[in-house]
Order: sequence, then structure tokens, then C-alpha cells
Amino acid sequence: MLFRSAEDGLLFTNEGERTVYRALKKIQEKEFPHEESIGIYPLPRGRVPAHTWEPDILVTYKGRVGVLEVDGPSHNGRRALDRTRDHVLLDSGVAFVDRVPVEAIADPAELTATLKRFLRRLGDSR
Repeated sequence: MLFRSAEDGLLFTNEGERTVYRALKKIQEKEFPHEESIGIYPLPRGRVPAHTWEPDILVTYKGRVGVLEVDGPSHNGRRALDRTRDHVLLDSGVAFVDRVPVEAIADPAELTATLKRFLRRLGDSR
């Protein structure tokens, strides 16, 4: 079954992506002043060497770009492939790549902690 959903004029291909977007949006609205906020870009398509990819969520913060990949059950047993993709993104100028495990999506407190850790690391990466 194909999941397609729109929110705030943005498209999502699964419930996990939308849940992560909503949690990031909540952090964006409640924890950052407008003049020092984050940008949230779900499913941006882009070209890296030999591939056209659609990262789950691209985030901008403090002049840096990070990518969040939302791992679902289909990612089981794909760690090496996922890490190879992460390295291609890093080699192409993305400052930080992190993964949100499916277990975190079901627990709002764990999801918020995961996203805050991502933002802290993205803000610190150089």
C-alpha cells in the first residue's frame, strides 16, 4: 500500500517521516527564536556522484546542512548499504547524517531526545 500524505504543503511517503517532521516543527516553533532557527525540508531530491537520491529530511542549522534518515523495518539488515549512502552524502558536503530508528518514532520523549542530539551535533559539526 502506497502512503502519500501532505502537510504544510510538503509531501511524505510514510508515517515515520511525517512524525519526525512534526517533532522537528515543534522544536522549531517552541525552542528557537525566529532569527536563529532551523529549516526543515522533507524529501528533497538531489544529485550526488552517480546517484539521484531523496533524503528523508534535510535540516539546515547554523549555516550547516544535515540529513535525517527515518529507518523503518525495511532497513533491517541494510546497515552497510545505509552507511555507504551516508558517506556519499558526507563526501558531497552534508555536514552530518543521522538515522532515526523506528523505535524512537513510537516514543515521543525518545524522538525529541534523538532530534535534539542531532541538532546539537549538526550545530557543532565542522
